[in-house]
Amino acid sequence: MPNWKRHSTRCRKNARSPATSATKVASASIQLFAELGKKIDRIAAYLRTQQRKASIAAEEAQRLQQRRWSAEQRVRDVKEMLIYFIRCRGLKRLEGELNTIRLQTNSQASLQIDDWQLPQEFCLHTGSIPHRLLKEMLEYLPVGLRGEFLEAMINTQPNTQLVRDALLRGETVNGAKLERRSHIRIE
Repeated sequence: MPNWKRHSTRCRKNARSPATSATKVASASIQLFAELGKKIDRIAAYLRTQQRKASIAAEEAQRLQQRRWSAEQRVRDVKEMLIYFIRCRGLKRLEGELNTIRLQTNSQASLQIDDWQLPQEFCLHTGSIPHRLLKEMLEYLPVGLRGEFLEAMINTQPNTQLVRDALLRGETVNGAKLERRSHIRIE
């Protein structure tokens, strides 16, 4: 082959080479983006699957919680029925072939509170207080904010420890008493 043809062929190859490499890069980029798109789709599918699993688990947890509450209520109902049955007949225990059910007096008196009669000084007050109000309250709450502060109160409940301590000291607290009760014991 003459020298000029080799040179011309080499020039054509070199001329095609950048175009060919650009085509290869473009092809590789397209393939990379296609694979990236597939990966993103798999990640999205995984996230949807996990969200569905979480939703199903939440529904199952709610269903099981309701079953738990129902079972606990049945236990309380049966124990109250047993206490009534044993007391009405003046018995101390009921004996079966495998189990004995006793009415046993509790070791400590349980606190019985009537929320409507209990004085306010024996209550805990909780509320939703915006930070602005809390900050000003901590700086000795100005008189103008007392109404707004009181409106923020959302819940009042008895401070059982304070009530119990007062009753144990022999003080009279309206709406509260210490009462020794009984419970069911299965042996």
